[in-house]
Order: sequence, then structure tokens, then C-alpha cells
Amino acid sequence: MRMSMNHPWSVITTAVVICCLLAAYAYNTLGINVDTNDLFSRDAPFLQAEDRFSKLFPGEADQILVVVDGPSKMKADQAADQLVAKLQPRNDLVLSIQQPGGGEFFRRNGLLYLTTEQLNGFVDQLTKAQPILGTLSANPSLVGLLDVISLIFQGASMGEKGVDQSHNFLTQVATGIENGVAGKPAALDWSALLGGSLGSAMAPRAFILVHPKLDTHQLTPGKPASDLIRSTARELGLTPDKGYTVRLTGSVPLSDEEFATVEHGSWVAITLSVLLVALILTLALRSWKLIISALFTLGMGFLATMGWATIAVGELNLISIGFTVMFVGIAIDFGIQFCMRLREERYLVQEFRGSMDETAKLLARPLLLAAVATAAGFFSFLPTSYRGVAELGVIAGGGILIAFILTVTLLPALLTLLQPGPEQAPVGFERLRPLGNTLVAVRKPVLLASAALSIAALVGLFMLRFDFDPLHLKDPNSESMATLMSLASDPWTTPYTLNVLANNPDEVRAKSEKLAALPEVREVMSVFSFIPQDQDRKLETLQNLGMMLGPAMMAQPPASPPSVEDIKGAIDGTSAQIQSYLDAGETKEPIKGDAERLVAALSKLSAINDPARLQAISAEMVAGFGQARALMAEVMQPRPVSLETLPESLRSSWISADGQYRLQVFPKGNVQDPQQLLKFVDAVRTVEPNATGMPITIYESSGLVINAFITAAILAAITITILLWLTLRRMGDVIRTLAPLFIAALWTLGLSGLIGMELNFANIIGLPLLLGLGVTFPIYLVHSWRHGEDNLLAAPVTRAVLFSALTTLASFGSLALSSHPGTSQLGVLLSIALGLMLVSTFIFLPALLGKSPPPAEQAGPGK
Repeated sequence: MRMSMNHPWSVITTAVVICCLLAAYAYNTLGINVDTNDLFSRDAPFLQAEDRFSKLFPGEADQILVVVDGPSKMKADQAADQLVAKLQPRNDLVLSIQQPGGGEFFRRNGLLYLTTEQLNGFVDQLTKAQPILGTLSANPSLVGLLDVISLIFQGASMGEKGVDQSHNFLTQVATGIENGVAGKPAALDWSALLGGSLGSAMAPRAFILVHPKLDTHQLTPGKPASDLIRSTARELGLTPDKGYTVRLTGSVPLSDEEFATVEHGSWVAITLSVLLVALILTLALRSWKLIISALFTLGMGFLATMGWATIAVGELNLISIGFTVMFVGIAIDFGIQFCMRLREERYLVQEFRGSMDETAKLLARPLLLAAVATAAGFFSFLPTSYRGVAELGVIAGGGILIAFILTVTLLPALLTLLQPGPEQAPVGFERLRPLGNTLVAVRKPVLLASAALSIAALVGLFMLRFDFDPLHLKDPNSESMATLMSLASDPWTTPYTLNVLANNPDEVRAKSEKLAALPEVREVMSVFSFIPQDQDRKLETLQNLGMMLGPAMMAQPPASPPSVEDIKGAIDGTSAQIQSYLDAGETKEPIKGDAERLVAALSKLSAINDPARLQAISAEMVAGFGQARALMAEVMQPRPVSLETLPESLRSSWISADGQYRLQVFPKGNVQDPQQLLKFVDAVRTVEPNATGMPITIYESSGLVINAFITAAILAAITITILLWLTLRRMGDVIRTLAPLFIAALWTLGLSGLIGMELNFANIIGLPLLLGLGVTFPIYLVHSWRHGEDNLLAAPVTRAVLFSALTTLASFGSLALSSHPGTSQLGVLLSIALGLMLVSTFIFLPALLGKSPPPAEQAGPGK
């Protein structure tokens, strides 16, 4: 520090140049690693198995799942076909594209995958729809549609059986007319009307799997491909106002949206943190010279730390990027301690140089000890297999040491130039002196109360739970996450499936039988699942159906649209036929209700005097008939399916290039329940220990994370203890320094258990951080007590610690306000831990210490 005071301009210039050069190096070199696979060391067996599977089936990783919802199943499939046709040529952004359960292959051969009962139901419904087909094929207009309705009610009046089976058809027609009259889309779901098992029994939804080309130079590498999909959907008119929604989910959108949320939240948190720190500094230091000096030193430290991150690690990840926010609250501690001590010395010593010398003399040891102890807490992450946090430890540990170096070089130089004026009154909390005396006087009850709280916290420890599902840390309101959760409830689209490898078809069948027999397994799929059963019988059934329907399924030459007079006449004739049925008095539900509804709807339709509007409604109601009839004609002419005739895009998803077969295992029950998920994983592993998939990644990663943080916490505790012993040289002082830290940690975990706040992949980071951050507070107080301070609460060091803690709390609080759940939960836990650390430091520690030691014991090894 003496050099800083003797040559301030040289020190300032050197510090600024070095920090700016480091910042420039970081700006040009520092990268961001968006691959969450790199957050862990890949040495773990389950990760190696995952990597092997990814090499065999590269298309199963880095996917965008496009979910297309439409007015009907047929229209959703058609929309997906159009989207695929537009995206297919874009090989600059799309590496491969598939349509699970869709596309030309499944459109033609889909009926072969129905069960015999489902196929018979389809044949029966299409046979009953033959009058609709024949009439509308001859006259595909509203006139033809009303002719069909007239025939239905004519049969009902004559007492024909099975008329009630027309209920769905009549309901759709009535709804279509009502919508048309009201100015809404009047289209009917013809796929449901003509082929029930292909229409209404299935969700009006289609899927597209896109394997995108990722732009690894940006924080959201899949954004170009996602933007292409969304813009193409808009160009095709697949928008909500037309009855379509196109949503994206899958690993790529989930990762992109998470990083985008973290990026936005980080900038908001940094801005809020800096503003709050500046406000707290104003309240603490009350001198613009001190405030400007502390903030400038903090800014230079931030720039230098970014350079250090570039040199030491080379890139930021999803976890280490959070230190950019935490640095503001942590590193300012040294500046506050130095400036607050200087204020006190400016009150005691009027001459500036003397006050600076005394400040340096009193703070050199505790500042160094606090810096090294905090850095040791961060560096304790290094030996763990949680690479993402280990990199955070490297960056944070080095950043703390950089902040300390600048505090003892740049900050004194700045203060030497500015020379803050003398203080007129002590800077401690004189109003707290009576409370400080009371804590010492009643120290035993305070210690007993602390012990009682610790016992209650021990009870809370047994209630503490770990949520090991990383999906719970993502923003539930984001499109990708909301879509994923809506699919997770569907047993066929759940992401919680496992993959098993087999070497040949015989092994596929053997493993499939063993896995399917497990009570935790609902279904096992393989490439052989796409070879329909009983193909010969189904092909014969469909051939007979095609011959029976005959001309009804054939496309007719386009006819002129009906005139307004024809439409009005058909409306009047159909209304009269329906009214005749109602007047007969032998009506039955639900046809009676359909008749009354249709009469009312037709009356409103007849009242429309605008010819163009009437003809538009007519055209819209039958617009999908030709397409549905063509689809029915196509699906009734499937071709025999074999392993060789499966589409290559489908085969490559189930058979690797070297001939290994993939089995996909679907869970039974609610696997979003952690216990059910573990049962599913354990059961499958009894058959196939090398299974891979999200459930195993979630389960095994949680073990790695927990072990990593236990290791880090133990290493931090041991390192800090050794460091304190080497510095203080009194075991009593080491225990006094560590006691409030461990009590605060116990209270934090116990309270988390009692209030039901679960630990997870994000907030568990706060526990080793607490050891590194929290140890600084008792270091300052024990050092002051050892040097004769009788009333710690009234001492300047307490004011410095309090405002330092408030700045740290401001940073953590800004994290808690993040829209990213993981970042927010980390901020909440750190805020709670810091609050309890202050209670332990300011209440428990003074009572533990008691009166300051006699003068003879104030010097010595711990001085």
C-alpha cells in the first residue's frame, strides 16, 4: 500500500492498463459453451453409455420437435406435410427431418397399424358413410350435403334402424352452419366423418422432428433453425387465426430458451445489483470520494476477472455465467472494509497519511485472510466431476484474489489522490452499544437459544429433499417447456423414455419380452414395431372395401358451384323434411335434438340475403370433402410393409449404421413423480444395465451433483480451517471463527427442510459458496475482538460487515428476481443463508466471544 500512496498515478495507470487489456482479450476471445453435456466430466459410465448411443444414433440428439395442431387431424397432417416440403431443401439449417407417424408412408399404410377390431370399426363406419360419399361425390356442395341430411331424416321418419349413428355427422353440420352464420370458420372435419378411427379418435395434431445445424458461435445455437421453422409456418398461413398452432420443443429449443432467459436475467440482475450496491455504498460511506473510488476499483476488478476467466477456462457455461452477477456483491466487501476503516481512522487521526498507514496496518491481515479463505471456498469445487461448477470455482476464486489485489493497490492510490476529509464522529453503531453489552451479559441464555434453534434445524435436516429433475429448473411459461409438459402427460409423447441396444433381431425380441414383462413398463418399441401384424388379412379387408365403395371414392370432374336459388331451395326442402320428422311425434334423442338445432340453424342461413356470403359458406362447408375422400382412397390401397420397405429416415432412427438395434422403453404411471421414475430406472436396469435416456441422466446426474457438493463442502471446510490455523495460530480463535459459519449452514439447511424448499441442481451451489463467503464476517469480528474491541456491535467493523453483507444480499436478491427458476432459486437460498449468517455473526458470535481478552493476550501469534 505504501507504493500506492507514494506513486498513485503510476499505480492507477498500471492497474487500468492491465485491467483494460485483460478485458479486451476477454472480449475478443472469451466464448460461451452452450452444450449442457459439458457440465459434467464424461468419465462416468452412464455418460459414456449416453455418448455411445449418440454416436450410433446422432439424429436422436439436438432435436427440434415441431408440434402442429390444426382444426382436424387431417388438416394437421396436411399442414405438417406442407411445412416439411418447405423445410426439406434448407440444408443450410436443416440436417435431417422426419415425420413420426406422418408423411407419405404412414398416410398410405396407416390402416395396417390398426388392430383388427379398429380396422373393422373403420370399415363399418365408412360403409355406413357410403350414402354421404355417393351423394357428395355427385354434388360436392352445400346442396349435396343438405340432400344427405334430407335422406337421413326421411329414413328416420320411416323408422329405419341405426339412424342415431348419424348423430356426430348432424352435430358437425349444425355447428358448421352456426359458425358460418356467425362469421366463423364453417369447415367440417371430413376426416372424422368419413373415417372415424382416423379422425376424431385421434388428436388433431402432427409432429415433425428436425435435426438442425447449430450455430455454436451464439448463446442460442438453434435459434436460426427455430426462426426458419416459425417464419415458414407463418408464410404457409399456419396461424391461430386460421385454426393452427405451431409450437417448438425438444432439446434444442429447451436449451435455447433457457440460455436466452439466463442471458436476459443476467443483464437485468447485473444492472439491478450495481444500482443497489451504489445505493448501499452511499448509505455506508457517505462520501462521494470513497464511493467513486470503491466503485471504480470494483469495475476494474470485474474487467480483470473476465480476462482471468478467458485465460483460466476460455469459456463461460450456464453455471459460471452466474458469477458475473455475484462478483459485484462479493468483491465490494474488501472496498467497504477498507473505506469504513479509513473513515474511523480519519476520525481518530486527523492527518490523512497517518490514517491511511493505520488503516493498512489494521486491515492487511484480515483482508488477506478473508480473500484467501473465500477463494479457497471457491477453489474447493475443482476436484469434483461437476465440471460446470468447477469452472465457476476457478473463475470466482481468481476473481476474489484479483479484487483483493486491487483493493490494496488501486484503491489506496485513488484515495491518496482524492484524500477524503476527516470524520466528525465515530462511524460505528453507537446506538447498538447497550445491545452489545447485553449480549455479553446474558451470553449463556443466548447460547442456549442458539443451541435450541440448532436442534430444531437438525429436525429440519431429516425433512430436506432433493429435486433431481432439471426440467423443474426451466421456465414453465416458455413455449418449449409448456409444450413439453403438455406432451409429458401423454404416454406416447412423454420424454421420460429409456433406450436399450441390441445386436441382432433375436436379441431385440428377447430383450423386448423381458422388458415388456416388467410391471413398471407400459410398452417397448423397436423397428419391428413398424411391421404390421396380420397384414394379409388386413390387405384383403381393405381390398374388399374398395371394391364395394367403387365410384363413391373416385374423384369427379369439377362442377360449377350451385346458384343461390339452388342453395335456398335445398335449405327449404331440407327444413321441410326435418320439420316433417319432428311433426310425426315419434322422435327420439339424440336425433330429436339434432333436428331442432338444424331447423334453427337453417332458418338463420336462409335469412342471409348476400349471395356471395351464402356461396362462401357453401364452399367452406364442403371444402375438405375432396381431400378427405382422396385420403380415404389412398389409405385403402396400402402396400405390404417389411423391414426393407420402411423409409430410410425411419430405419436410421432404429437401426444404426453398424447394424445395432434400438429399443425404446415407455414407462407406466406418473414418472414425473421422482419415486416412480426411480422405480422405472431400477426395473429397466435389472434387464439392461447399460440403458440410456433422460430418466437415467436425471437420476445419475443428481448423484454426481450431490457427491460433488459434499466433496466441495468438505474440502472447503478443511482448507479454511487449515488456513485459519496457519494465520491465527490459536485453535480457540479458529473455533470461534468457524462456529457461526457452521451454525448458519445448519440453520439454512434445517429451515429449508422445515419450509419445504427443496435442494436442486441450481441452488445446491449456494452451500459451498456459503462457506467461502460467510467465513469473512466472523474473521473481521474475531480479529477486532482479539485486538481489544469490547463491544462488537458498536464497533466500526460491524458497520462495515453489515453494509458489506447488504451489498452481497443485493446481488443475491437480484438473482432471486430472475425469470429463470434455477437462477431464482439459487438467489433465494443464498439470500436466506446470508440472512441467517448475519444473525449468527451479530447475535451468536458476540455472545460466544464475551469480553475481549486482556492486553497480554491481544498480541502474539494471532496478531
